[in-house]
Amino acid sequence: MARNLHQYYSEVFMEQMSSRVYQRRQVRTPIYVPVLIGLLVLAVVLFYIWQRVQVVKLGYQIEKYKIEKVELVRKNKELLIEVSSLTSPDRIERLASHRVGLSAPDREQIVIVKRVTPSVPSEEQGDVKGMVARFSNILTGNRS
Repeated sequence: MARNLHQYYSEVFMEQMSSRVYQRRQVRTPIYVPVLIGLLVLAVVLFYIWQRVQVVKLGYQIEKYKIEKVELVRKNKELLIEVSSLTSPDRIERLASHRVGLSAPDREQIVIVKRVTPSVPSEEQGDVKGMVARFSNILTGNRS
């Protein structure tokens, strides 16, 4: 009887052990789940590092363009000063007299031309047909 009892307990023990092992095997997660989680974490870390590198690169580009802008503004100011010096009336007068040989005109060389505005009689101002006729006569050569 002791033998049967021992055999019974050993069979119960083995049954319990086999059911626990079976339960452990059912609860066990497949090997690819931790690998996928690891790859996901790695991808997130790599994306974060790439993003930080891009931010640093853009920061360097911004600084480079700021320096370039300051240089271009300085060059623009220099060119504006050069334009104003090249177009100054004193310089143009000096170049005209020395290089080309021009000089200021004498009083006798100055001729004042007065602007003459033709006067049109008031009765003809409203006469559009008359104006068109005169204009067509001028174009055709019949001046009367």
